[in-house]
Amino acid sequence: MKVNYEKLGERIRKERVQKSLTQEVLAEKISVSCQHVGNIERAKKIPSVQVLADLAKELDVSIDYLLYDSQQQKESPLDNEIAHLIQDKPDKVKEHLIKYMEFYFSNLEQGR
Repeated sequence: MKVNYEKLGERIRKERVQKSLTQEVLAEKISVSCQHVGNIERAKKIPSVQVLADLAKELDVSIDYLLYDSQQQKESPLDNEIAHLIQDKPDKVKEHLIKYMEFYFSNLEQGR
């Protein structure tokens, strides 16, 4: 699978902006120059493996997400706990849980 460096830069920028980080602050956190972050975001430079790992860690996303836009965001310990609780339950129980959760979240969003 080939890396699209323009998309990589766009995803880095998107995550940086969502976290209200300037290029300067992000650069300082990962020990590179502001210009280097800007060049990566504009696909003018290819980040080293170390810089890519540092970016993923600082932006709290997976390297897979940055490289390929996979939806494997970093899991929280609670995600694993939920999965563990339901892993051995029959499909019928899982279906009921899904319906309950959908009902719960829709009411939560409506302020009920």
